[in-house]
Order: sequence, then C-alpha cells, then structure tokens
Amino acid sequence: MPRTNLLALPSASEKILRLTRAGLLALAALGCGAAAAAPDGTTTPDAVTAPAAPSEYLLAQNSRREDLVRIQNRFKSERYLNVEHGRIEAGPIEQGWLSAMWSIERVRGQPEFVRIRNYWKPERLLNIQRGHLEAGPIEQGWFSAMWIIEPADAGSVRLRNRWKPEEYLNIERGQLTSGPIERGWWSAMWYMPRP
Repeated sequence: MPRTNLLALPSASEKILRLTRAGLLALAALGCGAAAAAPDGTTTPDAVTAPAAPSEYLLAQNSRREDLVRIQNRFKSERYLNVEHGRIEAGPIEQGWLSAMWSIERVRGQPEFVRIRNYWKPERLLNIQRGHLEAGPIEQGWFSAMWIIEPADAGSVRLRNRWKPEEYLNIERGQLTSGPIERGWWSAMWYMPRP
C-alpha cells in the first residue's frame, strides 16, 4: 500500500490576504500586460467536466487548510499537481492528500508575482532553476520560482514563469513540464479549487 500523507492539520493564526477571483484576474492581467476578462463560458470536451469556478483564489503566507488550493488541469480534469511520489507531477489524487494542496504566496513588494508552495512539504516550491520543472527548496531571489497567474477562460488560469516568460506549466505531451505553449491549449490551463 503506498504511503499517504493524511495528517492532522496545524492551525495558523497568521492573517491572510483574500482576493476575489475578479480581483486576482485583474492583478494577473496587470502583471502580464493583458486585459482582464470574465470567463466566457466556453465548454470542455464531452469526456471532461469542468469544475465550478472557485469564487476566490488565495494569496497566503502561513496557509491554513481552508486557505489552500488544488491545481487541476483543464484538459485532463483528473490530473492535479502533487508531490505524493517525491517529485512534482500531474496525476490522479486521493481526496485527503496534503501533497496535492498548494499555497499561492504573493512575492513581497512585487504583487504581480507569486510563489507556489506545497502544503505537505512546505520547503518545496515550484521552480525551473535547473532548466526543468521541479518542486524543491529555493533561494528568495530566484525569478525561476516566481509565477504569473494569467487569466485564461472558463474560470481557468495559465501559470507563466517570471524568469523564462515564454514558459508555462502544461501537460500537452503527457508529462507535466514548463515550456512554450499555444494560447488555445487546454493542457496549459488550470483550475484552482479549494480542497
């Protein structure tokens, strides 16, 4: 039986910053020079049912469980970002996995950028410092661990890297990677529902 990470969750007394979904989309649009737009109601393929769009995303430091998100692919809705097996992957998850819960943290003094931190292993942040996507320890100034959340459509977002702005998280070729995309790829669009 595989090891799971079903643990009791600590509570945090730290204050969090909550932005409405519309506010986050506007913030993301300002960071990428795009105009913010409301979801257009585009439907997904018959085989995939899109989740309801979350009412708000969280930009939090010292997150509590209710302040976290899962990062779910739009094209293959059964695939979520997680570190359950040691490295970052997009795959099916079990409901209680802390390894598939993420804190979206605003970069201090640079609100258009965020870091994406795993809740189960808080020392693991998404980055491309070594030329490929990984979740691991970072240094504070690494642009490779900073991301821009860009509005896409149907309530989804794209996750674009600050260091290499032509690179987005995607699963176009099956495996999770960071690389160039085409704007219409659903494989590079993500939902951020609460766990």
